[in-house]
Amino acid sequence: MAGSPMVTSSRRLYFAVLGSLLVAYLLPFWLLQILPCQDLPQHLAYTRVFADFSRTDLRFSEFYRLPEHFEPYFSVYIAMAWLSRWISLSVAMRLLMTAYVVGMFASFHVLVASVRRTPTSSLRDPQWSTPLVALAVFSPSVAMGFLSYFLCIPLLLLGVAGAVGAVNEHSRRYDFAFLLTAALLLPSIHTVAAGAFLLFLLFFAIAAYRRAWDNPTFLTVPLSVVLFVTWAWNRWGNLGLGHAPSFNWREAMAKTLAFDVVNPLFRLTWSDPPIVLSQISWTVLGPFRWDSQLMLAIILIAFIRFLRLNGRPLSLSPPPAYRSAAVAFAIFCCLLPWGLYVPTEVTFINLRMETIGYVLLLAAIDPSWFEKARSRALLVAVSLVVIANFSLRSYQFNREARTALDLIDRVEDNKILMSLPFHNRTDYFAKQIRLTHFLPMYYMVQRGGIASQFWAKYTDHLPIDYRPGKRPIQTPDWNPEQFKDEHLATADYLLAQWASPQDAHETRTASDRVQGMLNANSTVTKIDCEGLWCLYRLR
Repeated sequence: MAGSPMVTSSRRLYFAVLGSLLVAYLLPFWLLQILPCQDLPQHLAYTRVFADFSRTDLRFSEFYRLPEHFEPYFSVYIAMAWLSRWISLSVAMRLLMTAYVVGMFASFHVLVASVRRTPTSSLRDPQWSTPLVALAVFSPSVAMGFLSYFLCIPLLLLGVAGAVGAVNEHSRRYDFAFLLTAALLLPSIHTVAAGAFLLFLLFFAIAAYRRAWDNPTFLTVPLSVVLFVTWAWNRWGNLGLGHAPSFNWREAMAKTLAFDVVNPLFRLTWSDPPIVLSQISWTVLGPFRWDSQLMLAIILIAFIRFLRLNGRPLSLSPPPAYRSAAVAFAIFCCLLPWGLYVPTEVTFINLRMETIGYVLLLAAIDPSWFEKARSRALLVAVSLVVIANFSLRSYQFNREARTALDLIDRVEDNKILMSLPFHNRTDYFAKQIRLTHFLPMYYMVQRGGIASQFWAKYTDHLPIDYRPGKRPIQTPDWNPEQFKDEHLATADYLLAQWASPQDAHETRTASDRVQGMLNANSTVTKIDCEGLWCLYRLR
């Protein structure tokens, strides 16, 4: 019976386990000074400008100008800026990250419940495959710091749960609410996430074509809502697309063969197969270095082996429509381009989409695999190992970054800080996740200073631009080897991260050359060096 002591005890145990995993996952988000998210300092800098633009003791209004209209991409910045007026920016960011982690667990539980719905099931029933989402919470999208995008993933999962439930013969009233919530909010935060949502619904409609034909509202309603919300933003605000693209069909046809015509039209760039395989490994095993990935791979293989010997047979069980849609969607995500530049710049498309594809695949795993107590205990243990590995690597990264943050603390207030990061990488996360590159931005985030590394409005969908003539001179970002003495003209301080012996020969050579130029410049004074980092006073 639904209200029997045994059922109640099982529910209590299940939600106690989920609560414990949540607390374990959230501890590093609240205890560590900075988070291992590459682009996060840039996003926090936008938020700091929104929040403190009118402060007379800072120089934001001197250097920057606010946007003239509102765009969906600004939603997260403005929400954090509003929160930071009541609490600190650091706490506002952690509250947002808490909402993300809690949202991942909650929406994954709802999705699994929708996929496995029976006439008597409810959202209160345990879904013992939910702890598997621990494998996907700290995804490459989070490590890269795609803030607005990864915050949309719980909403997307909730919308998919609504769609799956809506075509189930045992549909519930809340299915439509989930579907409508996702359709309203996703295009109001990140249009790419909204597109990913509609794309999966299309895959699911094809896989479940018989039920979809009987109940087409699960596709037509979100499609109509997303299109209307997008139109409304474009009508009363902007979508951040810049100007309408102009396609030179004749030139593109003359230079290309067959389907290759799409590459020059949309300026598509593609990842090589080895890069795609690396991205898949980061998605499945976490965006860590090879030693962490090897450890997690061994643990997961042993876990699967245990389930085969002691649990139910390992096979994706019905409903086949969701299974087929999830598999097809995940494969499709791996085949997408890396970047698109027309009508606006969007990069790491395949990496972003693989994160969603992986979570949707995890939801296809049958919770009955974990019916036995031993299987559940091992599942919890594996989840805790994943969380512990993330926590340890994040702590080690914080220790590594402490040298740069200590030097930033020695920069005077309201100055211009230039940066020259050569090494970029950390010893604890994947090489392409260049977590140390934007550490100098914490001068702007934490101190309210001017960091010449600030993105500003380098692409159309970003909100804050420089005032005319106020952009500090800066060596092109990601290209410190192009440094010249004249790049020092507008900065007050310079924070450099020199190459390490593990960097490529050309990087070490360029690093030594630039370091020699600074040492020979009479207007440059070395303040201190810690590890690979050195702080200089200019003039």
